[in-house]
Amino acid sequence: MIQFKQREDEQKWAFFDFRLKFLVELFDLWGRARTTPCVLVTDLDTPGVHLEHGPHYRKQAADLSIRSLGLAQAEEFAKWVNALFDYGRGFKVAIVGSIDPSGSHDDHLHIQIPPPYKAMGKVRLFEDD
Repeated sequence: MIQFKQREDEQKWAFFDFRLKFLVELFDLWGRARTTPCVLVTDLDTPGVHLEHGPHYRKQAADLSIRSLGLAQAEEFAKWVNALFDYGRGFKVAIVGSIDPSGSHDDHLHIQIPPPYKAMGKVRLFEDD
């Protein structure tokens, strides 16, 4: 069961990227398999907290509480997700604890997904184009 710390985040959830929702649901299933009753989404896109053009701003990141699961279990989940999914450009999909070299994610799990692919330039249909 996914719960939200802030009512505003719950209302915005419908507009977030489906790939992010899948990973949050996966974390919920992971936690329930280990007797954690629910996942708490602590932050989606609070203004002034996240980088203006970062994944939270693009509705492609979520911060999740790890209080009921614990840091060791959250790190295990993050390692498993990062082995399955590639963000690209040297970034991780799931960041928590020792997986974050900056040390700013010891109290929550940060899940992020890359921007969707966008075609660059013009598509040539004929040789004369």
